[in-house]
Amino acid sequence: MKVNLPPFVREIIEKFQSPTGDFRSPRGDFRKAGFEIYIVGGAVRDILMGKKVVDWDFTTNATPEEILKLFPDGFYDNQFGTVGISHKSSPKPYEITT
Repeated sequence: MKVNLPPFVREIIEKFQSPTGDFRSPRGDFRKAGFEIYIVGGAVRDILMGKKVVDWDFTTNATPEEILKLFPDGFYDNQFGTVGISHKSSPKPYEITT
């Protein structure tokens, strides 16, 4: 089945997948460490609606402990597997759920 995505969605996907793209997110750090990472939540909705994303959320197959090894300044204090990390690409922390 082929899905025709709007050009702006294709552009965002290409930037997110490109190791040298101008969309600098934690993606590269996770991939280098051998983990998968995906955009989830309201960010997906905003992308599809053509809105500016202001709250990026991710999911990964890394455990909270593995995430904290990658980002020692991160914080994890909940029962939901959500780790907050700081990253050079955003002034506010990213939430990454396992």
